[in-house]
Amino acid sequence: MSVGVVDAPSVRTGRWAARALAVGVFALPLAGALPLALAEAMQPGAWAAFAADPQWPRALWLGWRSAVLSTLVALALTMLLTTALHGSRWWPRLATALAPMLALPHAAFDIGLAWLVAPTGLAARTLAPLLGWDAPPAWETVHDPGAWLLTAVLVLKELAFLLWNAVALLTRPEVAWQGARQVAVARTMGYTPRAWWWRVGWAQWLPRLAWPLLAVLAYALTVVDLALIAGPTAPPTLAMLAQRARRGGVGGAGARAGRNRGAGLVAGRARCTGLGAAGCLRRAAVRALTPGRGPHGTRAGVGRGRGLYAGDGAAGGAERGRGVDL
Repeated sequence: MSVGVVDAPSVRTGRWAARALAVGVFALPLAGALPLALAEAMQPGAWAAFAADPQWPRALWLGWRSAVLSTLVALALTMLLTTALHGSRWWPRLATALAPMLALPHAAFDIGLAWLVAPTGLAARTLAPLLGWDAPPAWETVHDPGAWLLTAVLVLKELAFLLWNAVALLTRPEVAWQGARQVAVARTMGYTPRAWWWRVGWAQWLPRLAWPLLAVLAYALTVVDLALIAGPTAPPTLAMLAQRARRGGVGGAGARAGRNRGAGLVAGRARCTGLGAAGCLRRAAVRALTPGRGPHGTRAGVGRGRGLYAGDGAAGGAERGRGVDL
């Protein structure tokens, strides 16, 4: 299936339209809240009250450890799955399965996993007859002090997001053509496609996943709903500690300081969320007008189980002559 050609003015018009829509829908409303959030964040009283809380060093450590560890593990699993499955018949199935995984609400997924691994959950009930248990095991899952269940939930949710970004990257026509040519050269030198991935492929394409990785890390650092369900409580993560500070205080200066901290937290999170959604909207609009889509709106090579390994040798040269025909 050959790829159609879209003229450059149409692409430029689409990009500017997407940018204008993103600014109008997200950036302008948030711009009104940003000065208020910055003004509240500059008040020394709120920072002094936060620094006086004896839980914040441990909370900071738990928040950073769960966020960084979950991001690194999700990235490692993304690289392993992509290296092992790309170019096989399982890759299109994995790409198809990502949509329901991404649509699954975070809180619902967190609750389901907590019920699965709880001492009286489905996993323990399944293992009890096999291992001869007559009482629930004494393991800590929900609200464990080390935030390990929270880390596991973040890994599984972030893995789907990173795999989705990898699929989007590898189905771009220029990336698919370049990969097919390089795999063909690697095969002539005696290397397998998997060896090419680890020696060449990830070295040149991993930097292009930098923004999704930063988004994953930012989300893991600031997540509240998942930490409320499965995270530690004494002390909580830093995001949960800030959430408690927002609700803290019963009157007078204490309540005002809590509202100040909450205003900064909520406005800051809303700004990050809005700008992130704006970026996604812009990227989606640009991709819709970029060459490399079939007659039904899907990119060339998606669902055909071929991807980067579609052509080698003379086939790669034929692809260059036709554009991309994967």
